[in-house]
Amino acid sequence: MIDLLQLNCTCSSLVACESRGWEDGKRTAIRMTQKVSPDFVHATIKLAKASPPGRQARADAGVGHPVAGQIRGLTTRRDRGSLSPRPLLIYSETMARSGKMWYLPNFVELVFSTITPAHQSSLQISHRLVQTRDQVIRAYITMAPSISQIPETSSVGSTLPKKATASTIPQPISVTDLFSTESSTFTGSALKATAIQSRHDFIPLGIGRPSAELYPWKNGDVSSYFSGLEAPAPIPSAPVLQDEHTAHSSSLHRTDRPLEVISNEAFTYGPTPGVTELVSFLTSHVGATHSPQYRGWRTCLSTGSTAGIEISLRIFCNRGDAVLVEEKTYPGFMEASALIGLRPVAVGMDDDGLRADLLEEMLSSWDAAAARDGHGVRKPRVLYTIPTGQNPTGITQPLARRREIYAVAQRHGLIIIEDDPYVYLQMGAYHGGDGVGDNDGPANGVAAAYELPTSYLSLDTEGRVIRLDSFSKIMAPGLRAGWVTASDQIITKFLAYTENTCGIVSGVTQLLLYNLLCRQWGEPGFKRWREELAKTYRRRRDAVVGVCLRELPMANGQDLATRKGVCTFRVPEQGMFLWINIDVSGHAAYVELMREAERDSSEKEVVAAKLRAWRAAFEAQLVVDSLDNGVQVTRGGLFQLGEKDKHEVYIRMTFAAANEAELAEGARRFAEVVRRHFP
Repeated sequence: MIDLLQLNCTCSSLVACESRGWEDGKRTAIRMTQKVSPDFVHATIKLAKASPPGRQARADAGVGHPVAGQIRGLTTRRDRGSLSPRPLLIYSETMARSGKMWYLPNFVELVFSTITPAHQSSLQISHRLVQTRDQVIRAYITMAPSISQIPETSSVGSTLPKKATASTIPQPISVTDLFSTESSTFTGSALKATAIQSRHDFIPLGIGRPSAELYPWKNGDVSSYFSGLEAPAPIPSAPVLQDEHTAHSSSLHRTDRPLEVISNEAFTYGPTPGVTELVSFLTSHVGATHSPQYRGWRTCLSTGSTAGIEISLRIFCNRGDAVLVEEKTYPGFMEASALIGLRPVAVGMDDDGLRADLLEEMLSSWDAAAARDGHGVRKPRVLYTIPTGQNPTGITQPLARRREIYAVAQRHGLIIIEDDPYVYLQMGAYHGGDGVGDNDGPANGVAAAYELPTSYLSLDTEGRVIRLDSFSKIMAPGLRAGWVTASDQIITKFLAYTENTCGIVSGVTQLLLYNLLCRQWGEPGFKRWREELAKTYRRRRDAVVGVCLRELPMANGQDLATRKGVCTFRVPEQGMFLWINIDVSGHAAYVELMREAERDSSEKEVVAAKLRAWRAAFEAQLVVDSLDNGVQVTRGGLFQLGEKDKHEVYIRMTFAAANEAELAEGARRFAEVVRRHFP
């Protein structure tokens, strides 16, 4: 494998190639990278030669990306040849498209974290421009040419993957110069990029999605994956909330229509809220589960929680607005915010999740801070939170904390986006063991009476909560379906935007859900499914936790919440994530770097930046080393909003995408990697 030092040498030698000539640079690269594959060095240099610096750094490179323009402003015309790591970026794209690059996101990240464009690191440039490192990296990408710009007749072009088409078919013209400013934010999902689709020889502890055996459909048929569940008889009518607190049309409660009629509705341009019977079922489920405390609430279908997040933000936020969020959060929220041009502002967390006192302090002082700092950003209108089994930390906010946060929202006029896809995965406390055997009784964490935590929707008396639920974590992510509950005025806006963009949820998906929930299971079967699913997740969690406690370098002690050592974590009682803190203050290389920093006369900010850069690189290295050892985990930096000067790095594990035996083996392999770095 290529470690950070070797990769840094390779990148540095490429700069030498541009300044001292290709042959000299090639010799330097090979000499400095004895353990790096010669093919890697040769192909990299070939790509660099095939796309000369003069053409790469065209005057309009990165047009449409504001940070790219700022970076160009830092360099002279002479320097622009080495402005961005184009050769390595093109090479990594080429390898990915030919199926040879097994972990493209991490590879590109390592390249960006070590190369010195224009003789400055991306970290240095980010500090000079007062931009985040991710923004600088994205700017680099906009300035890189497409693979299609490499001539097929060149030595490199001839090695690119070819389509089986006639050679006379022309290449498309480049339209990158015509891209809109907004398109510069279309960077794709960081999490999906790490969920490698091309490799099947690793154990997936980094993928936050259920494994196929937990889907309720097998070979196109509905099946009960747990024994003993008999499908309830078709319900003659879904429960109807017929009190004065609802404002639903009676058409939402029709359940006596023939299946053929419902099927035809699903397969045509059906109602935007969803097939009427399915919406009626979900409305009744929400009423029974959350009992909203105000008049005129509604439920409709959505194309998944991520779409629900974006639409909710669009309803209440203008470009340039600030939006409040936990300091560690779902990357999809950050990416959705970037699409709309919003500024996420992190609110601190503790062992109970989002801190209400810090939220109050931030909002109370916002206007004064805006006047003092001159940033001109208006007081936030929206708070986004994952209150149960939080992604990535696994924390569940207790009821008292939720009440405090809702009270802050009332005082400051906040809308709360309650993203709660993990609420049904109630595993209970950890009582030891490794997930093997029948430990499903109440004493082992799964209560006989399956109870959900009180939601923000249940606390809401004013219609200021938008609740997002999802089928992705409890049935199948490919359904691309969820349900949204909010006041009628919010749902009306939500549906209007949906009609003009993505349209209705897939009719096939709706028909599958209708047949399962309304005709076969009913609410009793749906509840039973969730309970059995939670038991499966508890066994899987216990398998991972048991191995981690035995194999990771953790100090002795019985209190899991306060264990001290290299690794610490809290055992989650809800959700599917295990968030591992790794203390690097005792790592030999980090200790030496801190000593150098103490001797260095540089400013504290420079020293802190060096330490942050080391931690980011080490975190990425752990992920790469884990993949080398046959297990996939996810680096914590993807979830971190802002940079924290703690001597820690983070790894997120999931226990959703494999069985107990595989998960235990994956945890053991990860522990091996950690122990290598902390002998």
